[in-house]
Amino acid sequence: MGKENAILSLFKEQKVDYIYNSKEQIILFPCFECFDEVEMCTNTTNWKCSKCYNNGNLLSLIRYFNNGHILKTRIYNPKREKKKINLMIQNLIKQSPEMKEKLNNIELKFNELLQYFEKKTS
Repeated sequence: MGKENAILSLFKEQKVDYIYNSKEQIILFPCFECFDEVEMCTNTTNWKCSKCYNNGNLLSLIRYFNNGHILKTRIYNPKREKKKINLMIQNLIKQSPEMKEKLNNIELKFNELLQYFEKKTS
């Protein structure tokens, strides 16, 4: 691990939504101009938004936050969404015990589908 700890510490301290991919050595976070997804290289800390072309590095992010800015937007996180959907299914099972078997089958099929796509995209 190189600069990842410093970047992740800053994002946690500032409550920035992010996804860390250690395998690809990138961190995804929302652009503070257009709120699109930005990719940062953890080796160089350089980042550039492909939508609005805003760019910088770790130092520019530190300056941004030191100027009192807050980044409250979120990025789409498939793992978080999967967890939410599974929780909703479990809540439905609690509310409707007679549907338990059908809902468990839906949950199983949903998770199998996601695993299939995770294997295809990795």
